[in-house]
Amino acid sequence: MALEDLIETLRNSIAASYAAIERAQEVRGLRLAGESFSKIAADRGRPLAVERVSAIVEALVLSSAKLRRAHAKVLHAEGLTMEQIADLFGVTRQRVSAILRSAE
Repeated sequence: MALEDLIETLRNSIAASYAAIERAQEVRGLRLAGESFSKIAADRGRPLAVERVSAIVEALVLSSAKLRRAHAKVLHAEGLTMEQIADLFGVTRQRVSAILRSAE
């Protein structure tokens, strides 16, 4: 279920966010101590803080898109028009049409 997937993604994102915060704080401390970014990356390895954040964002985007498709499909099946769904989602009717087509 899309909602369950979103909940799990949000939980994972929280844990990953804490790891990203720790990494960013570590990098900040090293930069304040005069270390170069290239030396920090070479010494500390991967994933870089920016990679961690990008992975979090990507997971949230994919999970929210899955939920949006499922939500739009259910709303449409319940009789809402594309215009009504668009108003709920804050998008255009054309975007809702595309979302519904991708849900098929």
